[in-house]
Amino acid sequence: MGGISTDEYDWKEAERQYRRAIELRPGYATAHHWYALLLLRSGRFAEGGAEAQRARQLDPVSLIINNLIALVSLYGRDYPRAIEEYTRALEMEPTFRLFRQGLLWAYFHSGRYAEALAELDKMGENGPDEIATRARILLASGDRAAATALLKGLEARSTTPTISSLSLAGIYIALGDKEQGLALLEKAYENRDFYLCELKVDPDWDPVRSDPRFQRLLRQLNFE
Repeated sequence: MGGISTDEYDWKEAERQYRRAIELRPGYATAHHWYALLLLRSGRFAEGGAEAQRARQLDPVSLIINNLIALVSLYGRDYPRAIEEYTRALEMEPTFRLFRQGLLWAYFHSGRYAEALAELDKMGENGPDEIATRARILLASGDRAAATALLKGLEARSTTPTISSLSLAGIYIALGDKEQGLALLEKAYENRDFYLCELKVDPDWDPVRSDPRFQRLLRQLNFE
């Protein structure tokens, strides 16, 4: 029930359901995990971090819960700590994609673009979202021509359902085209993109966070 309410952007009801789940079974790690995600996505980092730690105490070897621990630091803009946590997590399971992906973004937001690109290469995938990520890294590192070429390739195939409007929005915003980036964010809202639930806290959107259209999106998602 908490998950359904989350999908409907009803954060208050989702919190009520997660708290009820924890009340019914305090030792259920997944309930603490999902409640921690709700708190994190709402910008309640201290509470979310505490719930994440509780989830890990209950299930210390869970890969997805250890990913959550690092995600709290990533979305809290504590990038050095996120790098440490993701690096430690990769020692647990080097093949777990979310660890590698999280480390990539921690490097990226730290300005360590060569290391971010190296992590992307280690992932060994070259789907549309990975191409968009490569474009973001190349653009940030100063290779605008290569990034633009990748963007054109993505746009040529953007009618396929596998390309995320959010991924394209990130490239346009990085290029300085906020209008197109925000238009793609609005398209993602129309399509009910799952990752919009992280719009309030994801550092990808810091360049447009004060824009009225972005603030309207947050209100539509019931974050404001």
